[in-house]
Amino acid sequence: MNRSAAEVLGDVRRLPPGEFDWLLGELLQAGDGSIAAEIDAAWKTEVERRVAEIDSGAVKMLPIEDVLARMDARILARQRGVNLYRFTPKPRLKLTKRLNGIGHGVSQPRWPSTPN
Repeated sequence: MNRSAAEVLGDVRRLPPGEFDWLLGELLQAGDGSIAAEIDAAWKTEVERRVAEIDSGAVKMLPIEDVLARMDARILARQRGVNLYRFTPKPRLKLTKRLNGIGHGVSQPRWPSTPN
């Protein structure tokens, strides 16, 4: 059986997302290991940079209890429909209507009239 790469690619694109991710991981690991080595080196550099920032005092560490409490508050607020952020954008529909009134913006869609 001799299939072209294009045919194999077509089959791969039809895979469910979980199987696609698995196949991609397997293909990356099947290489010479240089990608894994690059990733490991990049993470090592990142960890060293972060530790240096902590040691120098350039970043402020927060207790985990405070971080979790803030996360819980945001989750509860989102569930209740409350915006905890300072900036609250105006609804786009009102903005569009206002701009349309002075000849700017995108016109509102016109729906065909329905028979009475």
